[in-house]
Amino acid sequence: MYKNFESLRYGMKSQTAQSSAEREYYYRWMLREDTDACMLRLFECFMESAPQLTLQLYILVVDPADASNPLRIISLLSSWIGICWSLASYYKSLRFSRENKENLTVCGTVAYFLWRLLEVGPRIVIISMFMTQYYFWVAVPLSLHWVFVFIWLQIQQLTFCQNSVWQTFFNMMCAFVSIFCFLNAKDGTSRYRCILFYAIFYTENIVLFALWFRFTDHMGTWYHLTAFFFVLCGAVLQAILFCCYYCCCHPESGSLVICKEYDSHEMFTSLCFSIPATQTNEREKNVPPNMITYEKQERKQKLDQGLGYAPHKRSHISMVTVTPPISERSLAMARSGHSLDGDISSYPSFSASFQTSDTKLCLDSVSNTSSRKTETNV
Repeated sequence: MYKNFESLRYGMKSQTAQSSAEREYYYRWMLREDTDACMLRLFECFMESAPQLTLQLYILVVDPADASNPLRIISLLSSWIGICWSLASYYKSLRFSRENKENLTVCGTVAYFLWRLLEVGPRIVIISMFMTQYYFWVAVPLSLHWVFVFIWLQIQQLTFCQNSVWQTFFNMMCAFVSIFCFLNAKDGTSRYRCILFYAIFYTENIVLFALWFRFTDHMGTWYHLTAFFFVLCGAVLQAILFCCYYCCCHPESGSLVICKEYDSHEMFTSLCFSIPATQTNEREKNVPPNMITYEKQERKQKLDQGLGYAPHKRSHISMVTVTPPISERSLAMARSGHSLDGDISSYPSFSASFQTSDTKLCLDSVSNTSSRKTETNV
């Protein structure tokens, strides 16, 4: 209530502001408070409505006396829809409050809501069915899931809260939400986080549901095959809607690369914490000043220009050496491991690498072209 009131107050101040700068200031605060309100509503749904929905479904299966009661069915469906709508509302509000993000369209909102609907529903059904046979043993896999996600969020070093205690509490709540669905709590590339989470998520679903379906004491009941087809169809449709959302309905679907080239730095920062890109490639740190890095597609064109280029073979980047005219004495010093006229004295790792086969090819090219002057346009 407080966040909703604050959002309304900042919205009224934005409408009555005198200058455009003041209007923009209060408008941004209104969006921020509205996003916080949606996030709190999300936590409320998953910490109150989701456990209640799981318990109600468990009671409905154990005591099917009220199975035909329309009010009970309406209550279950409304709780299910409300939980998933809180996810869609928070995601839409979050993108709307970010200046560097495109707003979610109506088609994108519908696709996102249906995707989440078919993710949360089968998960709650699986947990409820497992409880009907194994009772409180369901706490073991769910607790392990919560602990794993909580440690994972701690490793990601999120900075949602300035205080470390509140940040830990926030991570605990996000880990609880992740029991029922995927919650992306970190900005940036999320495909690696999705792959890891859904691999664990669906492995748990398969194991829990297979244990219930095979060893249940209620085989042949009305909900035995019904639950099986609901979970199976829900998982298939959820995967289809997930792909449709990111391929067609995502606000940035036109710029998204589906089959992306593997990048170890991007994967590490997505799954763990952010690190500078220079720490992931030691070879790039040791490139001396007379080594110019070109794109892979430009390598052949540069080599075809003729004199003065000697390529180094690298697995990820193409290195091209600019070879100015040098003396035979400097060339002999280079072959012996000494610096070239003092140009590489501050790069010992590069001087030591002159013993490699690639560098010998480079020196042979240098000796063939040392008598000519070379012009390079970089």
